[in-house]
Amino acid sequence: MPGADRTRLVIILAWGAAFIAGLSISPFAPAVLVALLIPAAGALVWLAHSAEERSAIEKLRELSSLIEDPDEDEQHQAAPESEDPFAQIRDRIARRNRWIADAIDREVESGAMLRAYLNAIDTPVIATRESGRVAMMNRPARRLFDLGAPEEGRTGIQELMTSQEVLALHARAAGGEACQSRVRLSVSGQARFYEVSAIPVRLSIADIPARVSPRTGVVLTFRDVHDLAQTLRLRTDFAANASHELRTPIASIKTAIETMQGPASDDAEMQAKLRGMIEGNINRLEETVNDLLDLSRLESDEQPVERTPVDALALCDSLTPVFESVCERRHLLIEFDLDPRLSRMVTDGRLLLLVLRNLIDNATKFAFEGTTVRVTGEVLPSANGAGDAPRDGARFRVIDLGIGIPLKHQPRIFERFFQVDESRARIGGRRGSGLGLSIVRHALRSIDGEIAVESVWQEGTTMTITIPRCVEAAAQPSSGA
Repeated sequence: MPGADRTRLVIILAWGAAFIAGLSISPFAPAVLVALLIPAAGALVWLAHSAEERSAIEKLRELSSLIEDPDEDEQHQAAPESEDPFAQIRDRIARRNRWIADAIDREVESGAMLRAYLNAIDTPVIATRESGRVAMMNRPARRLFDLGAPEEGRTGIQELMTSQEVLALHARAAGGEACQSRVRLSVSGQARFYEVSAIPVRLSIADIPARVSPRTGVVLTFRDVHDLAQTLRLRTDFAANASHELRTPIASIKTAIETMQGPASDDAEMQAKLRGMIEGNINRLEETVNDLLDLSRLESDEQPVERTPVDALALCDSLTPVFESVCERRHLLIEFDLDPRLSRMVTDGRLLLLVLRNLIDNATKFAFEGTTVRVTGEVLPSANGAGDAPRDGARFRVIDLGIGIPLKHQPRIFERFFQVDESRARIGGRRGSGLGLSIVRHALRSIDGEIAVESVWQEGTTMTITIPRCVEAAAQPSSGA
C-alpha cells in the first residue's frame, strides 16, 4: 500500500477510536475527560504521520545523493540546491539528461568528422574489429571494390574480399603482426598491382574506462603501384631491347671485319660484300642511336614545346631529298597533296618534321616496289569559343601500298622495339629499330595530336595524324575594301 494511503488510514482509525472511547465513557466520566482523550488521540496520530514523513524524506535524500552531478556542468553545480528532495531529484535528473545529450552529440560529431577525414584520404582504407567485421571503410575503398556502404559491424572482411593474399595479410595482422605485400587485384575487369598494408590496432589503456577490456582491430590500406610496376617493367624491357638492338649490328660488324682480315683477305668479291654488310649495320646503329636520343628527349621533356608559325608545305618539300636514294633504289614515288592553308600552321615545327619523317620512312620500308607513297594534308574546321582567335585543325595521312600490318598486331605497333614480323623487313631490305612509331606517338602527345592506323594485310597501310587548333585562319578582307 502506498505511504499516503497508509497515512490516511491511520488517521481515520485513530480518530474513530478516540470517538468511540469518548462515547463509551461519557455516561460515567466528566465531560473534561472526553475533551482530553480526543486531542491526545489526534496528537498520537500526528506524531505517527510525522515520523513516517521524515523517513520518506530521508529516503528521498539518499536517492538524490545517488544521482551524481556531471563534472562538466559547473554552472548548475555552483547554483544552490533546493531543500525540497523532490526538486533536488528533478534538477539532478534534468542536468544528467542534458549532459548525456551533449555527450551523445559530441560522439556523433566525432564519428562524422572521423569518416570525413577517412573519405578525404585518396588511399583506400578498411578498418575491421577483432571479430573480423568491417568497422569503417572510406569512399576510395568502396570505389576500388565497387561496393555500396557495407553494414558497419555486420559485414565480415571475407564477404568483401576474394583475394586469398589479402585475407592472409588480414589474418596475420589480427594475430598482432604488421605485414605488407604487393598483391595483384582485379579492378573493373583489369588486373592492377597494389601495395597492401595490414596493421594491427589495439586500444590504449589510457583511452578507455577500466571496466572496458582492450580490443584489437586491423587497418588495411591499398596503395596503387600499378603504374610504378609497369614503368619498372618497361624500363627493364627497354634496357634489354636496346642492348639487343645495339649488340646485333656490332656483332655483325665484328664478324665481317674478322672475315675480311682472315679467310676473305684475298677475295675481292667477298670483301665488297662484307663492306656493304658493315655499312648497312653502321647505318642501323646510327638510326637506332638517333631514335634512342629522340625518344629520350621526348620522354624527359628536355626540349620544351615551342609553337611557332610553320609552313607545312615547305617542311614536306624538305623531306623529298631525304628519301631520294631509297626511292631510286626501290622505284618508289613520294607524292604530296597538301591544302595550301597548311602553310599557316602554328605548332612545333621540329616535332611535326619528326613525325612526318618517321611515318614516311616506315612507308618507304614496307611499300611494294614501283608503288607510290602518298602524303595528304587537309584543314579541319573546328568550333572556336567566344573571344578566341579563329584556328582550325589539321589532318595528315601517309598512305602506302605495301605488305600491311596484321590486325592482331595493330594495337601493339606503338610499343617500343615492337617488330611485327621479320618477313616485313625483307620487303624493303631494311630493318627498323622498332622505335619510330613510339617516337611518333610521344611527339604527337607533346603537341596535343593523335594518331590512328588503318591497315589491310598485303594491301597497304594508312597512318592518320590529327592536330587540333593549329591552322591560322586567312585574314578577312575589310568591309571597306
